[in-house]
Amino acid sequence: MMAQEHAQVMTVGEVATQARRRRFDGSTRSFLVRVTGRVVRNEVATNGATIEWKRSTLLVDTRHVDRFSYPLSTLVQIIGDVNYDRENPPTVVARMVRSVQGMDMELFETSLGLMRSFMSKLAVCEGKQKETGQRAGVHTEGTHSRKGLNTLATNHEPEQDQEREREQEEDPDVMIVTK
Repeated sequence: MMAQEHAQVMTVGEVATQARRRRFDGSTRSFLVRVTGRVVRNEVATNGATIEWKRSTLLVDTRHVDRFSYPLSTLVQIIGDVNYDRENPPTVVARMVRSVQGMDMELFETSLGLMRSFMSKLAVCEGKQKETGQRAGVHTEGTHSRKGLNTLATNHEPEQDQEREREQEEDPDVMIVTK
């Protein structure tokens, strides 16, 4: 059985940059992304669309989506495989498309940056643990690990801790993040 691949959350501009980098390295394997942008072109007859965000555009192949009937300027989120080669610009072959009209894109981009920062720090911590032979589970200031699950908790009260522990016992795969 093949391992399930998770979509990388990227901006429209990052998809093009990543495709160029992979093309330069000689890789021809597509990669799975989740990307958000505004519909600027939609050609139902050719199953083609274009999304744009911050002056970057990306072609979208919509042949596998039942109906891609989003009006121009609609904010959409697409999960799909990015195909690229030397002759053609990168194209996302959409597996799933949904309208995210009304989503706060400034907040989305801020949270994306925070998530990437946290994940890179987590990777560094895990790398150090492997080097020193420590067991799995990250313990840094403000981070608690229960049953191998990392939970970020800051500015909390003892009553909130007890409630979080009850929630954690009910569903151990849920990550609880508090302010």
